[in-house]
Amino acid sequence: MDNDGCADTGVTVTRAVDPADWGDNGYGNRYYEILRDGSTICTTPPSPDCGTDNTGNNGQIYTYTLRYVNGCGLSAETAGADAMDWVDVTPCPSLGNTLLVAKSGGNAVISWTAVSCPDLSNYRVHGSISYDASFPSAWMPLGSPTSTSFNDVLTSTYIAYKTIAVDYCCNDSL
Repeated sequence: MDNDGCADTGVTVTRAVDPADWGDNGYGNRYYEILRDGSTICTTPPSPDCGTDNTGNNGQIYTYTLRYVNGCGLSAETAGADAMDWVDVTPCPSLGNTLLVAKSGGNAVISWTAVSCPDLSNYRVHGSISYDASFPSAWMPLGSPTSTSFNDVLTSTYIAYKTIAVDYCCNDSL
């Protein structure tokens, strides 16, 4: 199981229960081995969790198998399960440079066209007192709406606005 799609946290291999019969009548040293693509990556005493594999490559699919060792030797490998540690580093598409600004009562209403992004979390609206200020360092974060509009009071000092899309892994569409 991939621990977290937003970070390179590895794949955790678990099993539900100990074998009903270790086959050694209680004698010997009992432990488990976890194999990735046929090579042992983890050895541990009997417990529900064997370990976490942090050595894989992002997006690479590996086959994990489990075998147990008793006082008589190694068991056969269990059926394998495929897993990959995938890290989302791809941001949503950029909104481009088109923002619509309209007056509504005492507010400047900033609106934009929604981006098509399966893991869109929200948008982040920034304001600046200068059109050519360095982004994002010289721009003030104003809000993080989930809709495609944002209200800023007309009495604010901001004359320029930028909006970016943010996905669930906090990748910005700069």
